Amino acid sequence: MDVADRSMYERRVSGIALGYGAITLVLFGVTVFFGVIMRTSQGEFISVRPDVLYEFMTLHSIGAGGSLMAGVMAVMWYTLRKHLDMSMNIMQVVFGIIGAAVVTIVAVTLLGYYGTGWTFLYPLPFKSAGAWYDFAPGMWLLALMCVIFAFAMSWIDVIRAASKKYGFSNAMGWTLISGTAKPENVPPPVVLISTVTAACGLLSLVAGFIVVSLMLIHWANPSYYLDYLFIKNLIYYFGHIVMNMIMYMCAAIVYELMPIYANRPWKSNKIVAISWNSAFVAVTLAYWHHLLQDFPQPLIFQFLGVFGSYMAAFPATVVTITGTLILIYKSGMKWKVAPLYMYLGLMGWAIGGFWAVMDAGFNQAVHNTMYVPSHFHTYLLVGAAFIFVGGLYHITEELGGCRDTFEDKLGLWTWFVGGYGFVLWFMISGVLGTPRRYAVQMPGTEIYSTAAVYFAWTVVFGLLIAIARYLTRLQSVKPLRG
Repeated sequence: MDVADRSMYERRVSGIALGYGAITLVLFGVTVFFGVIMRTSQGEFISVRPDVLYEFMTLHSIGAGGSLMAGVMAVMWYTLRKHLDMSMNIMQVVFGIIGAAVVTIVAVTLLGYYGTGWTFLYPLPFKSAGAWYDFAPGMWLLALMCVIFAFAMSWIDVIRAASKKYGFSNAMGWTLISGTAKPENVPPPVVLISTVTAACGLLSLVAGFIVVSLMLIHWANPSYYLDYLFIKNLIYYFGHIVMNMIMYMCAAIVYELMPIYANRPWKSNKIVAISWNSAFVAVTLAYWHHLLQDFPQPLIFQFLGVFGSYMAAFPATVVTITGTLILIYKSGMKWKVAPLYMYLGLMGWAIGGFWAVMDAGFNQAVHNTMYVPSHFHTYLLVGAAFIFVGGLYHITEELGGCRDTFEDKLGLWTWFVGGYGFVLWFMISGVLGTPRRYAVQMPGTEIYSTAAVYFAWTVVFGLLIAIARYLTRLQSVKPLRG
């Protein structure tokens, strides 16, 4: 591209990222609201019928994770725009498909009464005892298949663009690891991490495609046999890795944007390449910690699950967080709201990741308790979501010259306090044995939900402020299509 075309391209990508960021941030807020309603019911402030609560749980889980994934993907595209020639047509098609899937999922859960949760473990979708319509599982699975295709298109495009400019081996960091990389052909960290993330994510989508296809066949022909444990392996391989890819994309964003505020470079090196390729291997093994209590599973898989869980938590996490601390140490960085969101998001990743490691080590005691929601809500609610919003704030600052206000800081710290109070009660109740996925809390455990409700509504208040401020800042950004 010549200079004029490059400038036009970057403006258009920025516009797409800002627009989709706004839509997905609002969707994320709506799905968080459904989650808070669930907790409020479990805390006995209101009464929601169990069947309705499970519908809310399904919409909340798939909606919060999916909207956050799409929003982070948009910000990642923004950070890649100066390094790679991504396809804007694919960007627009991806979000068009996701939009159609969102409408379908909302209709299926609220009108079709579908309520399996995101895990859709076989045979529950097809054995509802009349709780939801027969068409609901098929429509939900078709919507999920659309999301799989959309994410696959996005990640394939990342690999295509990175391979075209740097070569696949360079983009994955393999030449850095082997010592054969040429200095002029070393990709920046955002490209390396995005490529590793895309490659790893595609593996999970293959599993997702297979399991959704098999379950669609069973929906159409109930006599078609499915093996329970095989299906469970595919579901957790797919879902566990995809959720990790949200944070991996967030890490790519941090590697690109935090140096701007620290006014120091952050370049790819052998340590970065080794850590992220190690994470690639580890995260493909870690999902087995969800199946440690499935005793028919071959014992070697259980050992690999524990090993992968411990291994996944350290290389990329430790290198990224240590690198961030070194980057900002004595840098004289001004703690604007955008870098503060990102820094606190890394903190959420570290804490949530540590709790996940403890789950793998004490699986028998805590895995089927509220402890598990504590770790992934930390990981997402005060981890990935913080980095996502920090990225959006950065874009409005870079392109619109927006300055932080009292309301920006109020939204951040309100969300922060509410988020950690909320997940702390999740963890306490889990350690004390409160089971997860129960619409009605067991006698004597309601107090934990009651305490968590106050923090949950604090999160809603902080998130509403953050959404309102982002939409206000967005108005300051000049038209970007040019």
